Amino acid sequence: MASNGPQGLSAPTSAEPEQRSADLRDRPNGGPQGLSAPASTEPEQRPANSHEPQYRAPVAIGAGAAVSLTPPHHYHPHQTPYAAALSNPPPTTPFTFAQRPYTATPLNPPVATPATFVQHPPGAGYHYATPSPSPMHGQFPPRDTLPPRALPPLPGATQGIKQLAAANLGAKAFGNVPLTTINPTKPHLWYLHATVETRLLVVLNCIKAAGFEPFGEFLMAFLSEKHTQYPAVIKTVSTFVRGDSKEGTRPVDVVRALYDHAHVSKFGLANSAPLFPSLPRYALPPSSRLLASTEATQPRLTTQNALLDWALCRVLTEVDREADLLVNPSHGMTSRSQDMTWSMLCLYSLTVKQEMIAQTAPALFAVLATAATSKTARQKLESQVAARITSPLEGEPEPVVELPDAAPRPALFDEIPADKNTDSTRDVWLGVTVAVLMMLAFRYRFANMFQKFLGVFLFSTNVHRDVFRVLCRIGLCISYNTTLELLQQLGDGQSETLKEWGQSVKDGIPLFQIIFDNINKAHHAWQKTLATYDEIQSGTAGAVIKLEDVPPGAFDRQAMEAHMKNNPRADLTFEELEEDINWDHIAGVGAATILRIWVHWIPVLATHSRAVEKLFSETHQRHRLRLRKTEIVTLRCSNINESTTKGVDSVLMDIVLKQLCIIPEWLATIFLFICGDQLTIDRIRKLIVYMRKAGSPFNCRIWARPTIQLWHMKWAWQKAIVRLHWYGELEKGTYGLHQDCHTLGRNKYNPVKCDFYPTHHLLQDSFEAMILEALRLICEEDSSETCDVKVPLLTCLANYFGNNGPFANCSFEHLMEFSAKVYKRYLTLAAYDDAFGYRPRNTTLYGPIIAPLMSNSNNSSSDQEIGSASVAQRTKKGKQHVSASGFASGSSFKGDQAMINTTNFMRTVFWYTEFYAGVAEGDIGRVFEILKLLRFSFWGAGSTNYGNEMLELACHFIKDYPPETRIALLNNYLVNPSGLPGCWHEGDLLMEHLNHWLKNLLVKKTLDFDSPFMKNTIALNLSGFQALREALPAIFGLKKSSGYHPDADRSKDLNALGARYRSDSLLCFCPGRQQAYEVPNEFDPQQVSM
Repeated sequence: MASNGPQGLSAPTSAEPEQRSADLRDRPNGGPQGLSAPASTEPEQRPANSHEPQYRAPVAIGAGAAVSLTPPHHYHPHQTPYAAALSNPPPTTPFTFAQRPYTATPLNPPVATPATFVQHPPGAGYHYATPSPSPMHGQFPPRDTLPPRALPPLPGATQGIKQLAAANLGAKAFGNVPLTTINPTKPHLWYLHATVETRLLVVLNCIKAAGFEPFGEFLMAFLSEKHTQYPAVIKTVSTFVRGDSKEGTRPVDVVRALYDHAHVSKFGLANSAPLFPSLPRYALPPSSRLLASTEATQPRLTTQNALLDWALCRVLTEVDREADLLVNPSHGMTSRSQDMTWSMLCLYSLTVKQEMIAQTAPALFAVLATAATSKTARQKLESQVAARITSPLEGEPEPVVELPDAAPRPALFDEIPADKNTDSTRDVWLGVTVAVLMMLAFRYRFANMFQKFLGVFLFSTNVHRDVFRVLCRIGLCISYNTTLELLQQLGDGQSETLKEWGQSVKDGIPLFQIIFDNINKAHHAWQKTLATYDEIQSGTAGAVIKLEDVPPGAFDRQAMEAHMKNNPRADLTFEELEEDINWDHIAGVGAATILRIWVHWIPVLATHSRAVEKLFSETHQRHRLRLRKTEIVTLRCSNINESTTKGVDSVLMDIVLKQLCIIPEWLATIFLFICGDQLTIDRIRKLIVYMRKAGSPFNCRIWARPTIQLWHMKWAWQKAIVRLHWYGELEKGTYGLHQDCHTLGRNKYNPVKCDFYPTHHLLQDSFEAMILEALRLICEEDSSETCDVKVPLLTCLANYFGNNGPFANCSFEHLMEFSAKVYKRYLTLAAYDDAFGYRPRNTTLYGPIIAPLMSNSNNSSSDQEIGSASVAQRTKKGKQHVSASGFASGSSFKGDQAMINTTNFMRTVFWYTEFYAGVAEGDIGRVFEILKLLRFSFWGAGSTNYGNEMLELACHFIKDYPPETRIALLNNYLVNPSGLPGCWHEGDLLMEHLNHWLKNLLVKKTLDFDSPFMKNTIALNLSGFQALREALPAIFGLKKSSGYHPDADRSKDLNALGARYRSDSLLCFCPGRQQAYEVPNEFDPQQVSM
């Protein structure tokens, strides 16, 4: 036997196994150094926690590699079971073991003795050697005394098999592996000097030697969930699949590397699309959805295509799971019609739904967002985020998104600002959210909250039924019939709310006031016959308005009757009404109104706008209402004609008994505010007079306290001003509203009909132009600098207050002095009287007197008279006509009739302007200060109906009502449906809007106001329709519109009027100037007959 190992040790060839076994049996005790053969062929079982050493035998690793292993007493728990030293000798055949097993019987406890690495002569390899044995290890003879032969095999059958397997594994693992560079001192770290591919080769050889072929079999076995025997295997597998390894070696990294591997073939041809044979049938195109299975004809997929197909199926499974979560009722996607309320619809938020969908169903949201978001949108998003990071807003809070169960109106989420260069009405994420909501409605029929919201909104806009059919088919809204059913349920909810409010009367504290008005609708017959013809349908619509800030005892009828027991209104005198006027307040708000006009139209003075507004909100405020959103519930409409006394009584009975379900006995000790326009209030007052002796308090109708509303009153004051200042003929040198209207080109204005908004704009433009012209005159007088007549009025004023002007850096106090002078010069009763020239004129106050002008010409303008009839030919009180020559009687007239008419116009329009502004700003106290003036002016202007109502209102607030009732009435005289500042208006204007919406929704022309559809489906839901329209912009992330028409640029109109006023010296006193008509002082007690 050739010796090629250390100290004569040699690896036996395959021809020597029997001889080797015999040699072992010839040794004492049948084995080396105390090893004895057991009686049984089974190895001795050791306890699991035993520290008994394990013997290690020499193993041939590689072709002809000779190894020696450490003896038992050199065992260390951190050493590998077979720590081998490798060499590169000539190839030989590795030996095998075929002897009986042995059992290890250690003679001594293990002692850790350091091993040394001994180098043999060239070609002999390496082995581990130990130093001289210690006294405790005397049983082991020195290694060099052993015969030059191979080390003995492991005792026992199991260890022999391990030895054999290790020898075969080592030979297969390193048989074809070139190891040219190795550290002689650390051969066990051979992999540090090998390339990655070399190491992979060793591993692949080992895997193949272990019987795993092909490589996928090893991976499947490795990832099997059935590993239960070896903790090392279980731990390695679990660590890997959990992703606890370092980044880049986790399962997802492995799959990603496999998908992106260079040797993974692409999808067939270069331009061909991937195949997805695993798609479910419901996801197939229409051409394949109903066909039989074609799996047998599917082509073989590449690895990359197969991975993509598998990943898509997993994504579909996840999307299916997420969709099931979204339709869960806890997420607020589902609703039943009987559970719907208007508050649920109006508080619906797509922003909240988007956040919830993105968090609950991230896979679904991501897939749709990826399909919808363009590359440009992604780049803009990244740039906007980067801009926020580099320059964050100061004090910007962290965005916190909460998803409450019953979502109230959501707070403003931290949204990305829209790009100014793009269409801000397009929101890709909002579109994705709506797409998800549409798909959920197809998945589950009750997941249609958004569809209900959109269906009700479309109904409120009176769209065609075909729109419902189309949108319902694509899942965007519910059907038309379902919408009607939903509206019926919503109407029932409103009816229950009315009953709940009616129950408050039982407790003696009513929560509401009632308002109603007549409604008319023209019905045109398509084919006229004796049975079908054109007619005007008349009815009544109403609403209840929730009361706010009501002091205790305000509705105690017994306290009011005790207060009115001695008929205190009989003691009301003319002087008492005059003394009730607060002239100091009128002067203050007059000067403030003038300042407001100046700072609005002169840009240089805009710096004083805040101080001017402070005058209205603090200095001159009288009874400013608390800002709030008025709660309104509309009532059922009816065919009752409320323009008669009997009709008003029928309306009251229908509202109180049938709709509010109030029991008559509840009204025995309290009263209710019944609101309406002048006609309604007059009929209610007559009803109370007629029913005074009917018996019970309910039958006497004394529980109904009529309260006139203010919008029709304001409109009546408009008409009174036009009636006073409109002269029918356009004559040269004749001034007034007709001439102003002609200057502005508003030749279609009808002074008889006096539509509200055209009249308002005409009065506003004329008044503001006069106030601006008055400021020009003041500046000219104080600075002695005259502006060229060719310079427009607004430009002239800007030059006066500009940087180089005489009033540059004008202080607010100086402006207040100017406004006070203008008020006294033009807006007072004294200015009207002084224009008659009966007493010397104060030039310090009124300015210089200009030379007398030539008498007016009698030549009339060639323009046609505006309106269907000449207002100048009316016989109503309010205008005094003069002779045809246009002169006042008598040639000794020293006054200025144009100035007389102008001062009267400016004063009355100022009262109207303050009336209008006080209502809009919610200061009902300022409004009532103007109403104190209109107690006289309505009578003097010929509006006797409203003059009588002003007296009734004066009696209520001065004599009849207790203080608690007056406060409750003032606190609820105006309504604010939007809840925004500056958006207050009158109750009867609210009814005009409700009537307009009701008539627009009268889609079935054959129905009348008493039909169940109009009463229960339309009328009861009017307030809900309005609330939904107001909430719509916020729901879709749009800026809420003001609801008002934008103000047009009126600068040209003011300049045109200012140029004419200046050329005619309209605001300068010219003795002897006469007009074709005279405007009486409607406030003069001599003109007032009560």
